[in-house]
Amino acid sequence: MQEEKIFQFFCPNSECSYYKKVVDVIKYGTYKTENDSVRRQRFLSKTCTCTFSETAFSSLFGKHGSFKEYAQCCKLYCYGLNTDEIADVLERDSRTISSWTESISTKAKKFHLFLSINLIISFLQLDELWSYLKKKDKKLWIFTSIDPKSRFWLNFELGSRTKHTANKLLKGLKSMILIPTGESIKFTTDKLSAYVHAIEEHFKDNYAY
Repeated sequence: MQEEKIFQFFCPNSECSYYKKVVDVIKYGTYKTENDSVRRQRFLSKTCTCTFSETAFSSLFGKHGSFKEYAQCCKLYCYGLNTDEIADVLERDSRTISSWTESISTKAKKFHLFLSINLIISFLQLDELWSYLKKKDKKLWIFTSIDPKSRFWLNFELGSRTKHTANKLLKGLKSMILIPTGESIKFTTDKLSAYVHAIEEHFKDNYAY
């Protein structure tokens, strides 16, 4: 008998007492949709007995597209095509494409947050990149936080190379990672002074610099 594989997800059912808490989940059969030839996976929570599909309780539920179309939409968007151009390629209405990109973005942010919360982080690298804005007459700075071990980008902020942008970066970082009691995170930077105040303000006693 094949061993039952257990996954860990956040329970997506807002009416459940385990809502947004990590639960043990197993695969629970597949189902067919009208707009997708590929059968979709259903899941069962062994912790709270909730059942849910791949898209139920998410912003993609009921969007009437296939996973293949969603993937194509993402790729075309990353290549720089606008909504009308993507709609032309996929032979869909522009309003449909706009709805897809918004929903996919929301789901991607939630997935990124899930990965960030479940990472065991003890060391973070803070750094900045820059590029030109508009007619190359103004610099735009990108402040980033990266886990050097996995090369995973946790978050980033756009702005000027100032304390304000550094503060936004660390504030966002604080809200998306979990630090075990008694543990601390070691930060490394390029010695930009803007980081010092931001780290001390948002991580207080939970850091080494």
